[in-house]
Amino acid sequence: MSGVLRPLLLNLAETGLFQPVWSSYIGLEWRRNAARLWPIKHNVLNDEWATMQQRFPQACFDPPMVENLISIQPQRPSQSQTHQVQISELKTFTKPLLRRSDAKDHHVIMAGVRACHMAEKNTPANVLTWNIRDFNRTELRQLHLGLLNPDQLLCRWWANHSDLLSDQLQRIIQTLISDGRRQPAPIADFLHRERLFRFKQLYLQNAS
Repeated sequence: MSGVLRPLLLNLAETGLFQPVWSSYIGLEWRRNAARLWPIKHNVLNDEWATMQQRFPQACFDPPMVENLISIQPQRPSQSQTHQVQISELKTFTKPLLRRSDAKDHHVIMAGVRACHMAEKNTPANVLTWNIRDFNRTELRQLHLGLLNPDQLLCRWWANHSDLLSDQLQRIIQTLISDGRRQPAPIADFLHRERLFRFKQLYLQNAS
């Protein structure tokens, strides 16, 4: 579980810099992968996910899509059937549109599309992921979505929000050190471990 990047993005969202978007299934995947990669208990991940919902109650956009974007009517399944129904409706919508993006990530695109539909006109939206190769840019553009990795996004923000990014970054790292979750180290080392290589260079240039 990212000690720097995830809290940095969430804190920046709280400042109003951007509006995060996710879905319940994205949250399920995040918790499952985090428990697999790091020695983190499931209840800790569940509590963190619940906290994210409280901090950003408008962030969760779940398939199925709104009625005028899909060819079938939404159903009201029991809780145990919800996932199967959502996947069925997801396939109905994405089959003619998403041929080159990885099928296992169609649900991510769907969350972005629904968020675009619900947002104000011309509000830009991007899929944010390290797995750029799983998404086809042409397909995303047809759905009015961009595609960025976290390093690219932070670099885009740097030109106009360098003070904000520096302040939040320093706060997060200081908290990690104070809580004993990380050992003291230069900020550039933290950014390098997070694979934020271009952002690290911008930060170092500004600090010099």
